[in-house]
Amino acid sequence: AAMSVALSYRGATVHVSVLPGERVSGLFEQTARAFDLPPERYGLKLLHKGKALAPDATVGLALSGAAAPKLMVLASATDAVRQLQAAKSDTSVASFAAEHGSRKGKVPVVVGPRRGRKS
Repeated sequence: AAMSVALSYRGATVHVSVLPGERVSGLFEQTARAFDLPPERYGLKLLHKGKALAPDATVGLALSGAAAPKLMVLASATDAVRQLQAAKSDTSVASFAAEHGSRKGKVPVVVGPRRGRKS
């Protein structure tokens, strides 16, 4: 028997029906169609109770025990991800540790004047 799954993306909810023996990858395809998120432009993640679903798992196992499962859809534009990965960090900006000191990173810690003490 087919089961109804609620897909939530950016406040919009769409219900799709899937068979328990079906692969989760079919659910990814339905999600891409329902929210107009073509796989060549968007990387999709489906979350159920905070855990990402693996595309090669079966729907019945991945959503076991849920009567009317609700999935959260996360989509990241592949262009934006590529730009972020290609971006180099700015070497002229000092790290937090370099600016404020770090015991762990063996950077001397500067201690400022102590307040509240009477001399």
